[in-house]
Amino acid sequence: MMTVPAKKRNFYLSYIKGFAILGIIIVHLIEWSNITITPNLFRFREIFYPSVFLFLATSGAVTYLAYSHYDDLWLASRRLVIRGAQLIGVYFLYSFIKFFIFNFSREPFYDQFIANGKFTIANIFTLQSFSAPLSIILTIGLCLIISPALIWIVKRVKQPQNTILCLIVLLAGYNYAFDHSTNWFTNFIFAKNNIMFPVALWGLVFLVGFYLALLGLEKIKGRGLLFFGIITIVCTWAFKTTNFALIPHHDYMYPLTLYFITFGFAHLYLLIYLFTGLEKIKSKTLNKILALIRFFGDNTFSLYIYQWLAIDLTMWLWFPKAGLIWVTVPAFILLYIVARRHHLQKYLAEQAQA
Repeated sequence: MMTVPAKKRNFYLSYIKGFAILGIIIVHLIEWSNITITPNLFRFREIFYPSVFLFLATSGAVTYLAYSHYDDLWLASRRLVIRGAQLIGVYFLYSFIKFFIFNFSREPFYDQFIANGKFTIANIFTLQSFSAPLSIILTIGLCLIISPALIWIVKRVKQPQNTILCLIVLLAGYNYAFDHSTNWFTNFIFAKNNIMFPVALWGLVFLVGFYLALLGLEKIKGRGLLFFGIITIVCTWAFKTTNFALIPHHDYMYPLTLYFITFGFAHLYLLIYLFTGLEKIKSKTLNKILALIRFFGDNTFSLYIYQWLAIDLTMWLWFPKAGLIWVTVPAFILLYIVARRHHLQKYLAEQAQA
């Protein structure tokens, strides 16, 4: 009897998510420690700004990969809604607790809300201001709650790729082709830039990530890099908006522009090629590093939330020594690894066999 060899598993999504959470932590350390931003440090920081984009794009891709195989659509829908509600609950619970215990005069970031009278619990719960910069998990939570409709399209519609592509075009058109009147609905989905990841703009990133996974995210890596790369290069040359080639300034991300969306997905495909190449290198040390990146990538939400907790506690206990977050946040990450070292062993074993 012929034995079919096990297919080698590709960990590219875990790698990208791991890169994303590490990049997010680096950006937060630079921005919240109040260190002087030199030109070289500015360029270094900009390299990691797409990390938050990758965080949301891979959430869309993982949603497709994790739930599209379900035969029971109600089960898939229930799990997506529960997961989304959990993230939304964490956002509001963290915001509520921090609002009542934190001394916000210690962090000038919140002056923009305090000065215009928007810093109240009512405004926080209606997304007109925020006490905790965790709004990306709020946006992802809302996207997950909407995602059962996408899974239904995949399972029940004859041409799901075309249907979801039409949704992408319609959402992009709604976001960028029209001036929106001010009302409760547009204030909610666009958040008037008080919430940094309004669901209408960043939901498009989630949707494109879902669509690319539907097409076969890695299978189309050549076409994906070519498509998004050419658009990014042409736009960068045409606009001449950055002094650092092919790295758009983060202002294009807040609020999110179509330009940054194409750059973000070009970045994603470059990382797929990078990690695919690194996997081919025979090195025990490199294998351990890749396993650790995957470990981080598969624990992005907990790491994201806990690193903010470490930052907030540092600001609370040792103000004005904001630079201590360069000690407390890495210390937290080390403790996290130690606490889950048995879990990490699985990744090390998988990496050695890959």
